[in-house]
Amino acid sequence: MTELDPVFILQMAFPGLAREALIPLAELTQSRTFPEGHLICREGAFEDTFYIISTGEVEFTKLISDDEEHRLRTGGPGMYFGEMAPLQQTARNANVRALTDVELLAIDQEAFHAAILANPAMMLTIIRTLIERMRSNDAAALEDMKLRKEQIEAAYEELRYQEE
Repeated sequence: MTELDPVFILQMAFPGLAREALIPLAELTQSRTFPEGHLICREGAFEDTFYIISTGEVEFTKLISDDEEHRLRTGGPGMYFGEMAPLQQTARNANVRALTDVELLAIDQEAFHAAILANPAMMLTIIRTLIERMRSNDAAALEDMKLRKEQIEAAYEELRYQEE
């Protein structure tokens, strides 16, 4: 893969921040590549790395049951994920899989904390993104429940018709 300028990728992720403010953060990143189909983050795993997509596309999924995953969204260059792990030291709440070959900027927990302390505006951007994602995920979950309710009601009506 072609290596891109980390500051350019960071500007895509945090468009309101000045290039000069992102240079120290760029110096803390490491480039990582993953092939198509690779599971980058596993739901329930404890990890401490924050990622920003440089090239390629990933999908975010949530386990519904042992054999069913629900696609939450897809993401491409400039999108970031894994921001909760270094903040709360909690398990990943979704699977992230490479849909294409991907190149990511990786920032470990120590570097992430240093970056936030040095640049509080970046933290505000992350918080805004988290709120937007939660609202989007809630809306998708409600739509899914509505669809399942309609399916159950239709099955119930069919059963009632069959009994008559």
